Amino acid sequence: MRLSEAADRPRLVFLLGATRSGSTVLNAILGAHPSVVAVGELFHLLRLDHGDPRVCACGKEVGACELWGRVLDGWRKRQPDLDTAAYLLAQDRFERYRRLLGILGQARRPSAEFSRYARWTAALIEATAEISGRSVVADSSKHPPRALALILSGAARPVLIHVVRDPRGVAWSKVKYLRRPWGHPWLNRPLPLAARTALDWVGINLFAEHLMRLDGIRSLRVRYEDLVDDPRTELSRIGKVTGLDLSRLAADLAAGTTLVYGHIVAGNRARFRPGRQLAKDLDWSASSPRWMRVLVWSVTAPVARRYGYRW
Repeated sequence: MRLSEAADRPRLVFLLGATRSGSTVLNAILGAHPSVVAVGELFHLLRLDHGDPRVCACGKEVGACELWGRVLDGWRKRQPDLDTAAYLLAQDRFERYRRLLGILGQARRPSAEFSRYARWTAALIEATAEISGRSVVADSSKHPPRALALILSGAARPVLIHVVRDPRGVAWSKVKYLRRPWGHPWLNRPLPLAARTALDWVGINLFAEHLMRLDGIRSLRVRYEDLVDDPRTELSRIGKVTGLDLSRLAADLAAGTTLVYGHIVAGNRARFRPGRQLAKDLDWSASSPRWMRVLVWSVTAPVARRYGYRW
């Protein structure tokens, strides 16, 4: 089955960047537009949540959700040969940093597995748009290798929104809200976790910069702090690159409208806490230990300064 022509496919807005940078908040904002379905981190759709069943922001498990249950059915109807276990294996192969050289090689000579991955992924995006009744899918997966695979495979030609946040705030959020330890227990102690987060922040954002320079890709960088301080200006910028009129959303946010997370399938745990207004989280500046701020800044400063952050 050949991929449908790009003009016939739904538009994809892909939020790109490091974790804890505010992408779930921006995703929820975009999802308030009548043409947009905010899906959260779509690449987690078929995965367990650290061993637990994945739960949509609506509070129901994915299979029982009124949106995702129908999307999964529609996806299978579009692709009768869909094998979810094989799709997860393809994601592991084509959406991970350690597979980058292989992904780039697939662009020149795609394998049967890569072509099937592209077909299945395009069908998932199309089924999501069709079932939701929206023409734009906003995916906050953030993961640069996934964005690269989507672009090179032809599964989507996304508009990239690079979301950045002060790295000191990102590190403090990771340390303060660590929910599920990863790897050796020592790696989850504050010092190594902060150092690892700082290194990840640099690597992910540099990769995002590279993707934004690819030919034919529309993109924009948005700072979390600017979005919260002046949503009208930032949403106007996003509207220009996505072709969406977001002025009404900006006005609603300025008037104190609360965020609605709809059917965001994965992302920040805030998606389970409705009724919150858009507000800046600067707890790191008052609560994080000075050694952490010094450590993170020493690692990230060259890139952070380019984004307008200062000590």
